[in-house]
Amino acid sequence: MPKSVITTNQCANFDYGKVGGSRVGDQHDAACITQTFPAPAYSGGSKAAPLRGRVAMSVVGGVNVYNPLDGGFSTGQACENSLGDCEPGVDVQLCKLKLQKQCGTENVRNGKLLDDCSGHGNPYHIQGDLACEYTPGAGHSTLVAIALDGRGVYGRYETTNTPPSDLDACGGHYGNVPSYAGVYSAAANVYHYHTRTTPPYTLGCFGPVASKAACMALYPNTCGKGFVTVCTRQGEMADYDTDCPCYNQGAQTFTSTAACPAL
Repeated sequence: MPKSVITTNQCANFDYGKVGGSRVGDQHDAACITQTFPAPAYSGGSKAAPLRGRVAMSVVGGVNVYNPLDGGFSTGQACENSLGDCEPGVDVQLCKLKLQKQCGTENVRNGKLLDDCSGHGNPYHIQGDLACEYTPGAGHSTLVAIALDGRGVYGRYETTNTPPSDLDACGGHYGNVPSYAGVYSAAANVYHYHTRTTPPYTLGCFGPVASKAACMALYPNTCGKGFVTVCTRQGEMADYDTDCPCYNQGAQTFTSTAACPAL
């Protein structure tokens, strides 16, 4: 695989920090870096991705793209009403839902929740669909980022307004991809990633992998090693496998235990 390089100050090319049309605070200090693709540590086959930090960079602005897992918040760190906590190692959208319930949206501290571009933090990073980096059009979504293994990360759709149904536990699959900006040629049956609205949102590991179990085997020190009880999107208490970014088509396998308590 030929090497390529992105040199960037990591600043978004869009007005980041907006939620619902209002700014929630500037979240980024410029710092110039150079990233080589594929990164030597992640080339040559299926590998674990960093649990915290960059897994890809956007092709438009050179913005950091992270995996689905949040670093967590201690009680009072995220909310101005002294509430709000989130266990480290759960996916960022689950953390967001919990903080919204505990804080009330108007009480969330600047920059703690994802903005309208699916990003937050300093350094600013995206942990979902790169919605401000591309406009969905007809056919296969365009290239939006390059993963550290050198493979392409594309937008949400495999065909017009239709997401792929066969993404593996890393968030990728084999298929045809379009050309990009006169720089990358169209290619047939290549492994690539897609962003999506369910975990891992960006990518959970560097694939391909044959199963969720194969993904988990890439993280022997964290997958299946630590669990926290969380309130799921379905409103039930369940055990969540922390720091394990491996999902079957957008979900962990939960064993529900009870209804969530009132906050």
